[in-house]
Amino acid sequence: MLIAVFNQFSGINAISIYSTTLFANLGVSATTGSIVVGVSQVLGCLLGGALLPFGFGYKTLMVTAEIVMGVLLLLTAIFAEK
Repeated sequence: MLIAVFNQFSGINAISIYSTTLFANLGVSATTGSIVVGVSQVLGCLLGGALLPFGFGYKTLMVTAEIVMGVLLLLTAIFAEK
């Protein structure tokens, strides 16, 4: 249960809400940034839904998703710094 709670505080909501501003500051059009965020969310849901029937379980998928999301948020921060 705590994994789902921490998922809400992970920062991806901030990326979703401020994606137009964030990507505009990075030199990418706001529309392209929104499309990239939306497509990545859809692909993540499809991948998670595809792997669930193979016995990975919810906990494994949630922990894996948190690790991948953390790495990608870190990369976003590094590229935003430049």
